[in-house]
Amino acid sequence: MRVPFSLKVLLPILVCTNLAATNLATYAQTTTGNDKNQPWLDLITGQMAREKQCEVGFFVYFREGNLGGMSTYEARVQCVDGRQFDATKIEPAIMFEIKECAVTVC
Repeated sequence: MRVPFSLKVLLPILVCTNLAATNLATYAQTTTGNDKNQPWLDLITGQMAREKQCEVGFFVYFREGNLGGMSTYEARVQCVDGRQFDATKIEPAIMFEIKECAVTVC
């Protein structure tokens, strides 16, 4: 059976989009329950409101780490208006570096 060109092009995009949405939703569900134990997320929430006029809806993911003896923090924030931002900080920095997430193609 011959598949029309438009379907050949759209099918991989649809599959990729569906997988990405499913993974993000699952990841968001697993991390939002733990965010109450992370006081640094409150700092991101305040900074997001001040600098980006973003009311945080939830954190898509967040993690703490250690790099060369310095504490590291990173999170992806979903605003209630749908925008997403990445926030990162390596101590001794006080403020988080915040970058708006751009659209990506699989």
